[in-house]
Amino acid sequence: MAKPGVRATERYPIGLSVEVTHPRSARRIQIELQDLSSGGCCLLSGENFAIGDQLLLTIGDLEAWPGAVAWLARGCAGVSFHVPLDETLAEHCA
Repeated sequence: MAKPGVRATERYPIGLSVEVTHPRSARRIQIELQDLSSGGCCLLSGENFAIGDQLLLTIGDLEAWPGAVAWLARGCAGVSFHVPLDETLAEHCA
């Protein structure tokens, strides 16, 4: 995932709570998903994530989707998915 503001894929605004599993800390937390694309997402969170942290995101009843924290800024964490979501699915979730 590129730096904030540089987008490789279309981002869709979304405002829903998702479950994030943080394997390093073995925690499951509810976090607001700010936007979503096939390549990644932005999480609004006060969590103490670090760049490179591996996360599993569960959006609704979809399977958990793995990604890594690519950037941190102003209470947000940018996550780059290991395998892109189907573009149609990303658009549908929004």
